[in-house]
Amino acid sequence: MGSPNGSVKSYDENGVLILDADYVAGKTTKLIYYYPNGNKKAFITYSDDKQNVVKGWDENGKEIKDYIFEKVAKFPGGPQGWVKFLTKNLRTNTAADAGAKP
Repeated sequence: MGSPNGSVKSYDENGVLILDADYVAGKTTKLIYYYPNGNKKAFITYSDDKQNVVKGWDENGKEIKDYIFEKVAKFPGGPQGWVKFLTKNLRTNTAADAGAKP
């Protein structure tokens, strides 16, 4: 399968539209998400891989002020803080300690 190009629509198991997306040369240019009732949930456009226009609505169609669609995750202490947290808390032998088979 190659890079997406053009319009792609996604539907739930009942045939209800949940996403309408546009791609150019594999890059997302527009996303529109819908609630099950058909109302728009979010509208996002991208340019240079960054969000350009971001709007969101509640299920009744009322616009949500300062709507955030995607936000880069940050960890206290930055990348070093994340590594420190993982080093302290990641338990790689949990399954084996519980008797799971390899």
